[in-house]
Parts: sequence; structure tokens; C-alpha cells
Amino acid sequence: MAEQHKITDAMDMRRDSFSSGIISIDNNALEAYKKRKNQSRKIETLTDDINTIKDEMKELKSLLVQMVNGK
Repeated sequence: MAEQHKITDAMDMRRDSFSSGIISIDNNALEAYKKRKNQSRKIETLTDDINTIKDEMKELKSLLVQMVNGK
């Protein structure tokens, strides 16, 4: 790993000497980001599941209406 140099006025940032990129060393912020990302994925999955169930319910309703109408 390349050497990192402290950035003035940025306690949680370092500059990578190899790539000159700025790197955050704030592990708490990284963990918070990972939790938000994971929660967002869970919400997206649940939303997809709900939409699938809605579509299936519409299909079932349609089939029941056809059965009642004798078609």
C-alpha cells in the first residue's frame, strides 16, 4: 500500500502518495454508509416482492371473475 499523507484541515482524510487520490479514513462513516446501502437494498427487494404479489393477485382476481361469469 502506498504511503498516505495527512491533509490540512481534514482530520479524517488522507492523500495517497501513489495515486494522489484522497482517501477517507473515517470507519464510522463507512459503516454508516454500508448500513444505509444494505437497508436500501432490503427496501428495494421488499418493494419488488410486493409488486409481484400485487400482479399475482390481479391475475387471480381476473381468473375468478372469468370463472364466475362462466367463461
